[in-house]
Amino acid sequence: MNIVIYKGNFQYDVVNCFAEELGHELMKLGHNVYILNLVTMSHNKILAILSQNEIGLVLSFNGVNFIEQKIYEGLNIPLGILFVDHPFFHVSRIRAYKGNMTFYCMHDEGFLNSFEECIAEDVPIAWLPHGGTEIVSDESIEKTYDIIMPGTIGDYIQLEKEILNLELDILKRIAINMYEKGKQNYNIPLYHYFKEEIFAEGIELYRLRKDEDFLNAFSYIYTLVDRTLRARNRYRIIKALVDKGLKVHHYGNLANTELKAHKNIITNGPLNYIDLVKEMKRSKFLLHDISYFENGSHERVLTSMLNRTLVLSNNNNYCNNMYIDGENIVYYDMNNLDTLVEKTFYYLEHEDERKVIEENAYRITKQYNTWGSRAHEILNIYNAFLKMKR
Repeated sequence: MNIVIYKGNFQYDVVNCFAEELGHELMKLGHNVYILNLVTMSHNKILAILSQNEIGLVLSFNGVNFIEQKIYEGLNIPLGILFVDHPFFHVSRIRAYKGNMTFYCMHDEGFLNSFEECIAEDVPIAWLPHGGTEIVSDESIEKTYDIIMPGTIGDYIQLEKEILNLELDILKRIAINMYEKGKQNYNIPLYHYFKEEIFAEGIELYRLRKDEDFLNAFSYIYTLVDRTLRARNRYRIIKALVDKGLKVHHYGNLANTELKAHKNIITNGPLNYIDLVKEMKRSKFLLHDISYFENGSHERVLTSMLNRTLVLSNNNNYCNNMYIDGENIVYYDMNNLDTLVEKTFYYLEHEDERKVIEENAYRITKQYNTWGSRAHEILNIYNAFLKMKR
């Protein structure tokens, strides 16, 4: 089959690496894959490839695209949109490409529920976790860092002000209540709090599906609260460790002035993804935080495991709960950061136990959670989509 995968202009180049890896894995399965960069190719050139090569499937991460939805319909080409964020971040693209030839994939099963309840209930959707990236080297790489933390750390104080400055009272009330609940208990999906507050205001979720303005407004406050909680919690977990004398190497945008000035934080700014993976490989621990999943995934977790770096993650449900605390991952409780400090020191002092966890994580991730695994899964989703259409 001829398959097109789009690359584009993303905040971080990791998403384009996803496209490259998935494309190469599909090639290994015998498919002819065109990996097209929307930044450097013209609309007409892409249209010519779509119309002249009997394309069987187009894949787009986060819906990056500039070919009109009607073109896919006219050429009878299925378009698979693979979200790497919550669908509330991409409402406009969902709306733009909704059609008979489109299906959507999300990396947390909970996202599927929010999609059907709030965005659209008559659209084909599927669960597709992230995959991990392994850097293979003949040379032994020394673990020169104790802790690495990649990812954006925003200014949560400024984000809190944005919540407080929301103009409509109902939006402000819902956002504040969601934020306070998320601060008190981070071990529950944010969407649970979202629904509680929506229902408390007497609003039925179907109104979001039916009213574009409702959906835009409420998806905005969801994403604002999500970003604020993540910024606050990433600040908290780093500070909990550096205040105990541990050094943390951070890669990514850092907007928190207190952390920038801390003597135990080594700030490096954004780094291209492959170089970042090499830095992960040099670290004993990956420090990780992400909003609580129902059944989700994250590429940094899986990539660290494939490069034999122990993952310190907030309590979560990764990939059908195949990752077990103390066996192939180490979980800390965001509601009690003493657990993070204690476990970090413990596994720094007990290298043999750390290496056992790293090896267990490597084996299970290599078997189930690479981009090769995802290539098989996306083809299964594609075939199910075609069967449904027939």
